[in-house]
Amino acid sequence: MIIVLSDSLFSKTHPEIVIELAALIANSRHVVIADTSSLAFKQWSGVAGAFGPRLLQMIASSARLVTARVVQTIVHVHTLNTEWTGDVPKLSVADARSYIPIPFKVFVENNEADRAFLLAYLDKEKRESLIDLQLNHWLIFVHGGGTGDLQKQIAWEGKNTMRADLRCFAYFDNDGLKIASPSRKTLEVAAECARNNIRHHQLNRRAIENYLPISALELWASTQSSTRARYTRRQLTPFKKLSDAERDHFNMKSGPNGDRFVVPYPALNAYESRQLQKGFGKKVATVYSHDKFREKSSRSDFQRAAAEVETLYLKLRSQI
Repeated sequence: MIIVLSDSLFSKTHPEIVIELAALIANSRHVVIADTSSLAFKQWSGVAGAFGPRLLQMIASSARLVTARVVQTIVHVHTLNTEWTGDVPKLSVADARSYIPIPFKVFVENNEADRAFLLAYLDKEKRESLIDLQLNHWLIFVHGGGTGDLQKQIAWEGKNTMRADLRCFAYFDNDGLKIASPSRKTLEVAAECARNNIRHHQLNRRAIENYLPISALELWASTQSSTRARYTRRQLTPFKKLSDAERDHFNMKSGPNGDRFVVPYPALNAYESRQLQKGFGKKVATVYSHDKFREKSSRSDFQRAAAEVETLYLKLRSQI
């Protein structure tokens, strides 16, 4: 988020108050900027002493961050009362002091698996940026525990948090058995986000496991016992015969057996269907945490998945 120091701060406050506020912003996830060409800023700089160059340095550092990031939401800080309404809220100095340190919340169904999925597809710079935000407690992944509880948490946040739309984001599964058919429960989560103006991303594919490229499944096989590894490798032969759309909505954990065989796979013969009927197991998504996950990132199936994850990342990054 970009926090703009309005001209009123420079014309009506003591120099140290401005630099204190700027330092608070600079030591958070936010970016601090000000109109350094304005008359108010120039007059303030004339009496600010050492505070002037320090603030200019902070603004210059923030400007580089703005250039490196996507378009972000904006909040102004001024000397008047807080105005939360409108596309660009205006905060008093007192409210800014309490608002700025609040960590940004990312609502997900499983805070470990969904976080690993996102990080696995990001390049080194973006991945380290998000990890740094977490380590500094500027961003937290909130565990939803399934779509029902996730919806309740989002509803609570929207009802009890001032301008929740500025302070949180959500992404979650599609759970659909086929393309463009999200489950009713996930659509209710999306609707809850919309009711509270909370930005979100609903995955196009069934679940995070459906974004695993073949190379990751081969890697997953190598991490198992020899017997289980051979079985997983045999599963990959019929799995590769499925179309992209079929793989995108295949029940990766439990297979067609978990869906009571309601989805047909005409490309498979009886033997191949038996190989896939129980899926790859409940822990298949743990491969996202493997340090070799990105080794074959040039493959087309990896890049196809990475394209949507990049969209998800840009939506999230515009909010933080």
